[in-house]
Amino acid sequence: MKPRARVFRGVTLLYVLLASNISQSQWVQTSGPTGSTVTAFAVIGNRIFAGTESGSVFRSTDGGASWSLAAISLTSLGVRSLTASDTMLFAGTGGIGVFRTVDYGIGWTPFNGGLMDMEVNALASNGATLFAGTRTRGVFRWMGSGNWSFVFPASNVRALAAFGNEVFVGAYGLGVFRSVDNGTSWAAVNTGLGALSVQAAATDGSLVLVGTGNGVFRSTNHGANWVSTNLTSSTFALVFADGVLLAGTSAGRIYRSTDAGATWNVVFDIGRQINALAAGGTNVFAGIAENGVFRSSNNGINWHNANNGIANTSIIYMAALDTTVVCISSQSRVFRSSDNGATWFERSSEITPYASGIAALGSSFFIGTSFDLYGGVYRSNNDGQSWISVLSLNAGVYSIGGRDQNVFAGTSGLGGYGLYRSTNGGGAWSLAGSNLSARAFTVFDSILFAGNYRSTDNGITWMTLSLPSQVLAYGIHSSILFAGTENSGALLSTDRGVTWTNVGFQSNSVGGFVSLGRSLFAAALGGVHRTTNNGVSWTPVNEGLSNAFSIAANRTHLFAGTSARGVWRRPLSQIVVDVESENVSRFPSDYSLKQNYPNPFNPTTTIRFHIPEAGKVSLKIYDLLGCEVGTLVNEARNAGSYDEVFGASQLASGVYIYKLTSGNFSASKKLLVVK
Repeated sequence: MKPRARVFRGVTLLYVLLASNISQSQWVQTSGPTGSTVTAFAVIGNRIFAGTESGSVFRSTDGGASWSLAAISLTSLGVRSLTASDTMLFAGTGGIGVFRTVDYGIGWTPFNGGLMDMEVNALASNGATLFAGTRTRGVFRWMGSGNWSFVFPASNVRALAAFGNEVFVGAYGLGVFRSVDNGTSWAAVNTGLGALSVQAAATDGSLVLVGTGNGVFRSTNHGANWVSTNLTSSTFALVFADGVLLAGTSAGRIYRSTDAGATWNVVFDIGRQINALAAGGTNVFAGIAENGVFRSSNNGINWHNANNGIANTSIIYMAALDTTVVCISSQSRVFRSSDNGATWFERSSEITPYASGIAALGSSFFIGTSFDLYGGVYRSNNDGQSWISVLSLNAGVYSIGGRDQNVFAGTSGLGGYGLYRSTNGGGAWSLAGSNLSARAFTVFDSILFAGNYRSTDNGITWMTLSLPSQVLAYGIHSSILFAGTENSGALLSTDRGVTWTNVGFQSNSVGGFVSLGRSLFAAALGGVHRTTNNGVSWTPVNEGLSNAFSIAANRTHLFAGTSARGVWRRPLSQIVVDVESENVSRFPSDYSLKQNYPNPFNPTTTIRFHIPEAGKVSLKIYDLLGCEVGTLVNEARNAGSYDEVFGASQLASGVYIYKLTSGNFSASKKLLVVK
C-alpha cells in the first residue's frame, strides 16, 4: 500500500530530519495560486499597476509578462480604484480612503486630508487635478496641493472620466453628471440614457461612453444626448485602445468595437466578471474576478493569462498528501499542486456549489461544499486529480474534518446545525448529532470531538467542553490533545478533553496544527509557531512570513496559506529537528516496536513504534496475569513512525507488558513502573 504523510490534524508522525542553519532559513512564496480578483489598473510610463480585492497592488515593468508586489496589503477592505497623476500613483480603498506613492509603489502614505468618505469607488486624474468618487458623500477634488475639497454631492459614485476641463461622473441610480470647468460646477446629462445604473465611464474628448446595468450608451455631443448600442449586458469596464473600444461585462465577456462604439462583438468569454480594462504601451489589460490579469497584444482580438507573479490570493483551507497540496481560496476556488507549489491548477469546476473546507484523511482528500440550503462532500482518491460526490444534503456543509477513516461534516440548514459522520472513509454516512455547530473535528482515544463538544458514546450524546471560544482546529501531539480557538489562542488537554489549559500562545486566533516528529506547528494570524516541549513554550518560525490562515505538510515541505499572499512553503529539513541515535526513515520499511523510554519510569513513559503501511493498529498494556490495564491505540493509522505517551498514575509498581498488533505483525516488550 502506498505510504502517506500525516497532515493537518492527527497524532505524532515522527520524521527524522536534521536542521540546516535554521536561523538563516526562511519561508518562500510559491508561484500561486495565481489570479487574485483584480479591480483596477493605472499606467505610469512603462509601468502597469494592478489593484486587487485583497488590498494588494502589483507592478509590471515588462508589459505584463511578470508582476511584483508594489504594496503587500494596503487594507483588507480592498483596492477599488487606481489612477496616476504625473509620477504619483493613487489607490482608493473600500474603507480607509486614499493612499499615495511617489516612488512607484516602494512606499505608501495615507492621503485623506479633507476627504469625508473613506469608501473611494472611483479615481480619475485631469492633469494635475485629481477626482475621487465616494459611496455616500459624492465627489472630492485635489488641485495638486493642500487637502481634498468637496465639489459635488451624490450617492454611490462608481465611475469618473476626465479629458481637458471636462469631467463626467457616473452615480449608480442617478445617472451621469458633467462639469465643463474642471469640477467647479455640475449638471445632469441623462437625455436618452436608458439606464441610470452607471458603473463605468470613458472619454477621449469627443466620444463619451458609459457602462450601465443595461449595457453601453454613447454620446458624440459631450453627454447632451445618449444613444443605446447593441451591447446590452451589464458593463463594468470601458477603455479606448489605439483606435478601438473595449468593454467588460459582469457575465465575463469582453466586447470590441471598431466603429466608435456603435456596434460591439464578443472577443473573449471567461465567465467571470470583468472589473477593469486598461491600455498600456502596445498591450491591453483586463482585470477579472478571481482570475487576475489577462493581456492582449493585438488590440483585444486575442487574450492570454498574464498572472506571472500575481499570487496573492487568500488561502483559507489547505491539506496535503504525499507530494500533493490542495487549497481553497477566500473565493471558494480549489487549487492543486503536485510539485510543492511550483505550478498550480484549478479544480473548481468539478466541485459544486462552493468549496467550504478541506481535509486530508487516510489516503483521500475531502471537500465540503455549501450554497444557501444545499451542499455535500466530495472525495478524491487520486491526489486531487478528480473528485466524486460522496454525500449530498439539503443543507450546506460548512466544515469538514476528522481522523483516518472517521470523516465528519458540519452542516447548516433549515433544521439548524447538524453533524454527519462516516467511519469508512466517506463510503457511508449517518447523522451523528443535531444542533451542533462545529468547525473542527477529531477522534482521540475513541472519543469524538466536534467543535466545542465531546462524545464518549460514539455520538449518541454530546457534552459541552469547557473552552472559552469557538474551536477552529484540533491537533494531537505526543498523546496530548490541542485545540486552536477563534479568540483564545491554543489550549491543551491531558485528560481526553475533560479539562483544558491555556498554553500562552501569543495569538487570539489559531486555525490549524501539524504534528511532525517532536515538533507541533500552529498556524495563527501572527504566523507559524512551533513547540518542542508539548506546548509549554512556543517559538515563532516566521522568517519571511507575515501571517497564516491554514497549515499543512507533505513529504518534504511545510505549507502556510496566508491572507492575501497565497501559499508559502518551507523545507521540513529547515525547521523539523529530531536527531536520534538511530537512523529511522520517515516511512519505515519494516514493522518494529521500540523499548519504552524512560524505563523504569514514574508516572509517564514514551513508546515508539513503526508501521510500513496503513492499517488497523492496536497498542495495549497488560499486567503479568494477562489482564488488560490500558489501551493507547485502537484504530486505523497511516504508515509512519509514532510516539505514544503512557501514563501509569493509576497503576501499582511492578512489571507490565505492552503489545503492538498491526496486520500480521505482533510484538511485545516489558516496562517497569517504580513508585
